Amino acid sequence: MNKKLIFPDSLADFPDWEKYEIERHYNPSCGKIFVERCGIELTPEELFARRHAGEPLEYILGHCHVDDDYIKTDRRSLIPRPETEELIEIFCRRASRLELAPVVDCGTGSGVIAGALSQRIKQPVIATDRDRQALELARENKRLNGWSVNYINCDRLSAVKGPLAGVVANLPYVFRVDDLVESVKKFEPRQALIPTENPIRFFVDFLTEAEQLLLSGGELWLEGSRELFQALKKTDVIPGNWSAVDCLEDGYGKERFIGLRK
Repeated sequence: MNKKLIFPDSLADFPDWEKYEIERHYNPSCGKIFVERCGIELTPEELFARRHAGEPLEYILGHCHVDDDYIKTDRRSLIPRPETEELIEIFCRRASRLELAPVVDCGTGSGVIAGALSQRIKQPVIATDRDRQALELARENKRLNGWSVNYINCDRLSAVKGPLAGVVANLPYVFRVDDLVESVKKFEPRQALIPTENPIRFFVDFLTEAEQLLLSGGELWLEGSRELFQALKKTDVIPGNWSAVDCLEDGYGKERFIGLRK
């Protein structure tokens, strides 16, 4: 007899996409939840208990989807967010104007930005991350999706050789731990959220590195926050040697992306 998956009242207000994703992996004949590509097998009770404790569904099920790509997710890296997809779209719209030289995804994490770019732009794609575990996750996602990406284990752009056509980055940009929501603070990797040094110094050094490696006309696109962007504009690095500076809002109306052209 088939068993219908019944969600507890404690999950009644959770997004419909989460319920759909759980049901998609539910096998009513045995009453368990399976994610074969990640080797995950759970009872509904186990899943509901972990979700009720605040653990993101993407970690519990071990994956998420970005466009047609199947992205393995675990605590080695941040979960890809809608803003990440917006950053990909922004850069892809501009890539056709850039030279045929490498593009770098700096701080690649799960690898989703580099992977998407490798499928959609003509330039070769390099991905960097200082965290070896995050890079291994990115390589696993490369194998799952057939991406054409070269990986470098380094801090920011320190081991990258130019010239480059472009740089895309979603680096740690949260100033304070208290700015994080509880589930992010509890489950997602702190080192991918908060710079280990003074955040303004961290980004000034990064922008300086990028400017030195980029070709004339090359572009850098960075995900961040209004607080970060306002602080950077008070330094000498912006405008510096950049010919254009653009700030764009995300889908929620928050200043989220800054673009610089050399």
